[in-house]
Parts: sequence; structure tokens; C-alpha cells
Amino acid sequence: MVLLYRMPSSTRGNAVGVFKAYEKSQKDPEIGEFVTYLINWVAGTKLIFIVLIIGIVITGGKETKVFSVIALIFSIMTFYSQLYPRLKHMDTEHQLSVSGYSKSLAIMIPQRSERKGTIMMLPLPSECRESKMRYPVPWGRKGGNAS
Repeated sequence: MVLLYRMPSSTRGNAVGVFKAYEKSQKDPEIGEFVTYLINWVAGTKLIFIVLIIGIVITGGKETKVFSVIALIFSIMTFYSQLYPRLKHMDTEHQLSVSGYSKSLAIMIPQRSERKGTIMMLPLPSECRESKMRYPVPWGRKGGNAS
């Protein structure tokens, strides 16, 4: 979120420098202003979401926390059903400056553990050490092992 506000052209974290179109947008003043507006809108929305979740965790009752978890699950589902397919397409069309960026985000998609038969949000560290696959990371260095 800080990167979106302060360094949107960065390729680290969730900044938009990974998109080749971002650099192109900055060459056209009208499009550049629109893209900057959208980036700040997304950062502001993330800030609101994070502050609300922190407030709910600290002061919310049991029912409020349950509904918050449902809202989080729903928001994650909409991300992966709407945004992730577009990101994957852009990655395959070489529209990203970091090749394989979509794969590094795919690690966070719920996946089935072959050994345990459970669904989890992130692979367990023991499973990461056993895997030989390497995924690129958004900040440009070599990625770590992931299952």
C-alpha cells in the first residue's frame, strides 16, 4: 500500500511497475493522470480495508469477527475470479516486466496438499523445502521453493 502511494513504478510488492503498460501510461498526460488516480484509489481502498480489519480484530465481538472472515473470503474469491485471470493472460502475453509474476501470486491460491488431503491458503514450510519448483518473486530476485 505504501508502495502504491509513494513508489507506484516499483516492481516490488503490489506496486504497478511490473506492468509494461504503466510506463506507457506515464507518457500520455491524460492517461497518466487517470492511471495515477486509479492507483491512489486502490491504495486508499486497501488502507480502509486494513484499518477496518484491525479495528474488528481488536474491538469486534464474535459475530462481527465471523462476518469479517466471510467478507475476507469473499474478497479473496473475487480477486482470483476477476483479477488473477487477467494478470495471468498479461503474463503469457509478455505484458509484464517480470516474467512469471502471475505464478508468484498463484502460490497464495488455495491448493490441495497431496500428502494431507487438506485445502490450505499457503504451503507449509516443510512442503516448500521438499519441492524442486522455483517461482519468480515480484521484487526481481530469484524465487524460493514452493509446492
